[in-house]
Amino acid sequence: MRRVPLRVAPALLALALSAMTIACGGDDDDDSNRGAGETTTATAATGSAGADGAWKGEFDTGTAVEAELFVPADDPGVAAFEELRQAVGAPTVLYGRITATNNGDAPDTGRFLTLTDAEGDQLADDAIILDFACSKAYRWSQTAGISADAIRLYESVYTDVCNGASIAGAPIAAGETLVYYVVYEGESQPEFDRVWAGLGQELKR
Repeated sequence: MRRVPLRVAPALLALALSAMTIACGGDDDDDSNRGAGETTTATAATGSAGADGAWKGEFDTGTAVEAELFVPADDPGVAAFEELRQAVGAPTVLYGRITATNNGDAPDTGRFLTLTDAEGDQLADDAIILDFACSKAYRWSQTAGISADAIRLYESVYTDVCNGASIAGAPIAAGETLVYYVVYEGESQPEFDRVWAGLGQELKR
């Protein structure tokens, strides 16, 4: 199974475990909010164990979730992120689209995804964290020597797509359905068998 380069999983998982209730997925680069709606995709390779389909389940709070791995490159939600990625010269990524419906009476928060082998160990070295696309956009905006045009692109993404979230999962109001995106750093789909939302909430085909 392929491992994501440049990951911050240990810090994220430690923070999420201490939170106990809502695993927000994180990035130890910054403590501002992370990723709302987002997207981009390279052409996905075939043959991945878990590729090409929707995974369904719930967050620990009961919010219904459907994760599509992976979305095509022409997905409308991808365009702004791809423009920014290309502007800063960042490597190609693949995106998963998450649709979360909060049927409860309290606010909720988007979760990152973790892909694992059949053993399902989310803390294993070869587990793959799919981080929020808005978080990825934030890190792209920190690229050394970024142009003024790229900075303006990020500001637009932050305001218009991410709704002011850059690090933590996007808020999901009670009764709201939110579509947001997570990112895999690679040009072809990784091998995986199981999909998890946040910590411990497994999604099924």
